[in-house]
Amino acid sequence: MHTLNTDMRTPLYIALALVLAGCAKAPDRLESPSMTIRAHARDGKAAFTLTLAAALHNGTSDTVFLDYRARIVFRDPGKDVKETVATVLTLKVGSLYPFATAPVRIEVTGSAEEFAPLFAVFGIPPDEVVKAGSAEDIEIGDELIGLENITYRTADIHTLIKERQNEKNK
Repeated sequence: MHTLNTDMRTPLYIALALVLAGCAKAPDRLESPSMTIRAHARDGKAAFTLTLAAALHNGTSDTVFLDYRARIVFRDPGKDVKETVATVLTLKVGSLYPFATAPVRIEVTGSAEEFAPLFAVFGIPPDEVVKAGSAEDIEIGDELIGLENITYRTADIHTLIKERQNEKNK
């Protein structure tokens, strides 16, 4: 029977550690995004309120993502989408623990002009939304929404637990 000598095991352990360290991938997509668009009057003109509902999932086993920030961008494959309050949203999550899922709920309000690019992406006639009062439970495919400019800090869950335990013991 052949066994690896110590000189050969060290590089294998280093390689394994690098592979496992690379698994601490930050969330880069929203889970199950959907939206509702409500119509209302503002200053005698049509205005709209978008409510986006989704989730952000941390699939790592020991990494906590802190101060997670990203831009949620609606996109239309092959076309440029004008950036407005309705097509670029700000996502902020204070902490996202291992295997946890943070609910995401963002609400923005804007004019018909600001919502026009969003209506174009989804092929929604704005006058129909005004007549009906809302367009509800619109499922959003991954090709129509994305996260950009993602920033965060990371912490090891074991280290955080030890630090908090030490604080309690003081």
